[in-house]
Amino acid sequence: MTMIRSAIVGSLRPPRNVEYLCVAGGGAGGNDDDAGGNRGGGGGAGGVLQGALVLVAPTYAVTVGAGGAAASADGGTTSFGSTLVCTGGGGGGSAAQGGRAGGSGGGAGGNFPSSPLIGGAAVSGQGFAGANGGSSVVAGAGGGAGGVPFGGSTRGVGVSSSITGAAVTYGVGGSSGGTANTQVGSGGIGDNNASGWSAGLAGVFIIRYLTGSMTAIGGAITTSGAWTIHTFTVSGTFTVTS
Repeated sequence: MTMIRSAIVGSLRPPRNVEYLCVAGGGAGGNDDDAGGNRGGGGGAGGVLQGALVLVAPTYAVTVGAGGAAASADGGTTSFGSTLVCTGGGGGGSAAQGGRAGGSGGGAGGNFPSSPLIGGAAVSGQGFAGANGGSSVVAGAGGGAGGVPFGGSTRGVGVSSSITGAAVTYGVGGSSGGTANTQVGSGGIGDNNASGWSAGLAGVFIIRYLTGSMTAIGGAITTSGAWTIHTFTVSGTFTVTS
């Protein structure tokens, strides 16, 4: 009888409830063509997912996506085991090229004197499409995790999250020439004959749980209010220890 009771008790575990924020790397901006003056499109923001889940395994591999490092390059994927996968932002189209698809799509490059080009498509639920390029030299901005570019040139908005205890914006689309982004997972700016293109920004993975509900290791560990928070800015492993 004692053996049966011990087996039953040993099989019972409290729910491992966690909240998460998954942000992929942003796409790089596109190049212009110095001869024709066509500008490069802005890079798309990395895909963003946030919500809650129940852990069913003790250990999860965490991959943090890098920002696109070459002109028009896509951002890298951020993932948490096989449970969550956020797609990297699409690279902005270089001159006379359409934007690349991604978590959020890259903006299309300028295409004077030909027809406008199409911005990159987005992954549903993770971001928004990039803006089309013009049939003039004007290029499109990158899509953001929270919205499409306004009027084709103002970069797509990001998503605000307070998972760390303070409101932070993630995943802003890259502009088609202008101010570079500073937010995590954002797209790079497109070359506009003056500023040059810029790389996308790296992603992040953040997971939190109620302090005392369990203990775990992995990433940079902080606390805020009732929460214990693990922040991964580089790839690693999240392991529940008790």
